[in-house]
Amino acid sequence: MKSKLVLAVMVVVAATYQSWVLADSTAPQINSINVLNSDESPTIEIRGLNFGIDPSAVKVFINNTNMSAKILKVKKKKLTVQLPSSQLCTGTLSLKVVVNRVPSNPGQIDFFLGSPVIEKLNPQHAQPGSTVEIKADNLSCQPNNNLVTFNGEPAQLVGMNGDLLSVRVPERVTSGNATVKLIVSGHISNTISFNVDPKTSDGNSDVSSSGNRFFFRNTTGVAGSAGFAPMLSIRNPIVTSSAQTTTWDVNFYGTHYAIVNAPWKTEIGTQQVALVTMDCRYNPDLPGNLTGGPERYVYVLVSYPRDPEKPYHETENPFFWGSLALASEGFPHGEFIYNSLARSSGGIDSFELSKDPSGKSKFTFSATVVAPDLGYYEDYGINYAKAGKGKAFLPKVANVTVELDQVEPDVPTGRYNFGKVTLGDATGRYGNITTEKAQFHAKIALDDLMFLR
Repeated sequence: MKSKLVLAVMVVVAATYQSWVLADSTAPQINSINVLNSDESPTIEIRGLNFGIDPSAVKVFINNTNMSAKILKVKKKKLTVQLPSSQLCTGTLSLKVVVNRVPSNPGQIDFFLGSPVIEKLNPQHAQPGSTVEIKADNLSCQPNNNLVTFNGEPAQLVGMNGDLLSVRVPERVTSGNATVKLIVSGHISNTISFNVDPKTSDGNSDVSSSGNRFFFRNTTGVAGSAGFAPMLSIRNPIVTSSAQTTTWDVNFYGTHYAIVNAPWKTEIGTQQVALVTMDCRYNPDLPGNLTGGPERYVYVLVSYPRDPEKPYHETENPFFWGSLALASEGFPHGEFIYNSLARSSGGIDSFELSKDPSGKSKFTFSATVVAPDLGYYEDYGINYAKAGKGKAFLPKVANVTVELDQVEPDVPTGRYNFGKVTLGDATGRYGNITTEKAQFHAKIALDDLMFLR
């Protein structure tokens, strides 16, 4: 167990928040934070106002991310919570209490955790310029105080999310074995070996390309472990409709969705359905993005009717959040989504993309999606722990395979028409079911145009 030494505790109350409290006396307010123990997952006491008495209505968010502390006790003027070890960092940790979706002022607490420790790299080999995720303990809360080097060459920090750093392999590092080191506020970590691959034209040694064909198969044996790194790496230029664009924009960009069959029937014996969404866009404000500019992201989402036993109805039993896989250029291997089993291992398992010179394409892919923490996303979708009444149990891990015979090139988004979609329960309870001619639709907004290159 890692020892945690708490050096200081402080609470900052902004003047703007104080005037807000005067106007709304029901808003939660943090007055002080006390440390009850400083073990691997410290327990703290937050004193203040308007916390209520319902634990399900209270969340304590950490460092302005979607990660939260575990609520142990709730009183109107006092909360007892446990901080997750993966969210602890050396320096100033920011906390915010949200009660019935109303946020408090920020509270800050200082920790010193000791020397940094590198646990693993993902992937364990890559080309110069590629993104590598580093899982480490005792990181600094201030991103720029985490320096990563490859054979002494500093790496660009592109993202930070809890105990994960995302960096780009330095262009000046030569191919072959390299030593990776982490320096946090002057404290040096252990070293770990990394293999620098020779640079190839497609920018990713995990993607095979031959002319106008891109191909990837996950060979690790761990479902979804590649995240969407191979798909995010496809960025070669292409001319379509007399416009200079990229293969990414022509084939992926936009929100593509289809209603497909789910692998179980409703309580009255009709076929249940699900909504499969594939979202590929640019966004400058993704969690953990430190680049200051827009980056690619992709997710695959499977949404089920809110009551999975009753037939889908757009108003009486609409689609709600279900299971998903998510990644970005900064975090191409995912791990944004936490679930009850472990960190998310959702991501792409394979894809094949072939295109003719005009950009018309055939595209197939398979992905693994996972359910978030049970109940955590209940405000936005289904609580898997409560879904069903004994007949339908939502698959916490599902497999999705999409086969598109034709992707029509367009700017700003490719057009997905009809495709074959197979949705399966990875646990084997329900098996698989295929929708032979699922009709895809697309959503795109005018402000998407600013991100296209």
